[in-house]
Parts: sequence; structure tokens; C-alpha cells
Amino acid sequence: MRTLALLPALLAGCFFADLPRKPAVPVVDDPCAMWEAPGTYDMRVNHPEIRTARVHVPATAGPRTGLVFLHGATGSADRTAEMTTFVEQMQEHGLVVISPQGFGAGDQGGWNAGNCCGTADLLQIDDVAFLDTIAERAFEKLCVEDFVVVGHSNGGMMAHRWACESPWPSAVVSSAGPYLQSHCERGDVPRLLWHGTADEVVPLEGSRLFPPASEALEPLLATNDCAAAGDEMTWGELTCTTWQCAAPLTSCTVDGWPHKWPGARQGAPEGGLEVHALDWWSSLAYTRSDTP
Repeated sequence: MRTLALLPALLAGCFFADLPRKPAVPVVDDPCAMWEAPGTYDMRVNHPEIRTARVHVPATAGPRTGLVFLHGATGSADRTAEMTTFVEQMQEHGLVVISPQGFGAGDQGGWNAGNCCGTADLLQIDDVAFLDTIAERAFEKLCVEDFVVVGHSNGGMMAHRWACESPWPSAVVSSAGPYLQSHCERGDVPRLLWHGTADEVVPLEGSRLFPPASEALEPLLATNDCAAAGDEMTWGELTCTTWQCAAPLTSCTVDGWPHKWPGARQGAPEGGLEVHALDWWSSLAYTRSDTP
């Protein structure tokens, strides 16, 4: 019985290897002051082995907004900067871009989003606790007070799960990452969802492994006290439905788009999800600051 109880920990050591190291986030007297050494750092925590998040810090003063990017299954934190334009835009928008590494061998990580994916799901890794620890450290060391979590595929699924089970995320942006749980604890989190109509890995209409996107939306709509019907608008290949809810919820389809990150570098419409997400978040921040 004791051997069985230890099996997850033993297997974790077999399946897990961390990323190459970068300098650790430095300890400074006032994390909210102007950051004098912008660059890329490591934030390392023990969950259940040493795990890393790449942290890109701009030359800005706090309080700061953190954009937490969760890669897809078999992806890596290091590929985030190559796949998206978020890091380039961080200085303009004052963002701290945080790219945690999923659980898995080498740089082939994944997330336990609930019935997906890979080793993290098999070993029931507590990725909510891992991401909570990253957020706590970013708050303490970098004066990050807002966390927008963005994820693709398995990372999008994990973004929804983290926002449903943790107080840290303040907004969610997901690409091809349906919510996999039957209930969500939090209804106060704005959400923006994208899904390609030509996705054959996580099909819009569902598969043996994944629910249809419309079905995955149901617990999010329910917990967010959304109206029965949403308002639909179309811009070229992008069709978005927005519901009137306790917190804004918009779900978009991208006509003809496959299972890949819908970013500017991949030729996505309307400037890509990076532009759409940052504009959407900016409008939310403006609305919140304008509210008495």
C-alpha cells in the first residue's frame, strides 16, 4: 500500500525534467518601484519537483499587470516568446509576461486541466496550486496585482480551470481550450474565447475526448448569471457572441482556422488574438476604473 501511495511521486521523477536555467528574479527593496534591470528571469517553485516560469519584466513601475501565458500540451514556456507577440508588446502595455512550464519530460509539458492532458493528468498534478504559487511570488517580488491568464489548447483548458478554482486570475483568454469541468466556482471573471472552425485536434463540434465548445460554455454561462441569448457580430473570418453577464463573456469562432495559436505571426485575422486580447483587456480595465 505504501508503494502505491508513493507511485505518483516516483513516476514524477521519471517523467519530469526542468528547463535550462536563467537568472532568478532578484529581490529588491521596493518591488513596486521602477524596474531597473528589465529582462527575462526564472521563477522556480517545488510542485512536486522543481518547476519554472519564465518571467519577462519591462522597465515599468508597479503596480503591474501580469499576463500569464499557458502553452499547449507538449509545448514549452520558452516557445511562448517565439509563438506570440506578447513579449514585444509588454513594454508598451506595462505587462509582466509570465510563462510557466507545464509538467512533463524536458520541455514537453502539459497541464492537469481535468481529463486532459498527458502526464499531468495521469499523475493528478495539482497545477492550480502551482499557478497559485507563481502568482503569490509575482505579487511579492514584482508588485503584480492583476493576472490575465491566456492559454492555447490544453493551456486554455487550464486557464479556465485556474480561474474557476483560484482567486488570483482576473480575466481569461483561451484559444481552442474548452472548459472541461461540470461546475465553476467563480462567476466574476471576464472571459474571451477563440476557436477555429477547422480545428481537427480539439474540434469545435466536440469529439470522443472533448465536449462541443457550446456544451463546455454552459457551466461558465451558468455561474456567471448570463442572459439566455447573446449578441452576435462578424468581422471577416471572426464571428463573436457576447452575453450580458455578471462579468463580460465573449466567445468567437475563426472561420477556416486550424488547431494552432491564432496569433499575428501565424497570419490570424484582425491582427491576431494578441491585439484582440489586449484591446479587450484595456476596455475592461477602462470600464472598471470608470466605475464608482
